Amino acid sequence: MDKALIISSLFLKDENHKLENILLAKSRVEKCILRDYSYKNVHLENSPDYHRMVTNWIAKLIKIFDDIHMPVSEKYRIKIKNATRYNGIICNYNNEYPMIGDTEFTKSNIKKYTWTLLIMKQV
Repeated sequence: MDKALIISSLFLKDENHKLENILLAKSRVEKCILRDYSYKNVHLENSPDYHRMVTNWIAKLIKIFDDIHMPVSEKYRIKIKNATRYNGIICNYNNEYPMIGDTEFTKSNIKKYTWTLLIMKQV
């Protein structure tokens, strides 16, 4: 929904209305990041597949904000970067996600991390 709001707003002629809609979408994405991720950057849904899906979705939205020159704050950017790295922790050494909850058989393309590596690389 936020992606649709951003993209459709780009076609508005009224600059104030365009900015208002983009800021609304940006605010919603930032609130989503703060509300739905733990302090350890894990999505609170408790499903590895859902964590992967939502993290990828938010990373793409952050890229859209960058493309339209309205970047999100570094605080949110770091949280999503570390959430992406978390995919490398929850996968086994064959890069397969554990079959927990509603997770389907999926392989990760994220480099395998251990907790120690992730803590040392916190940005």
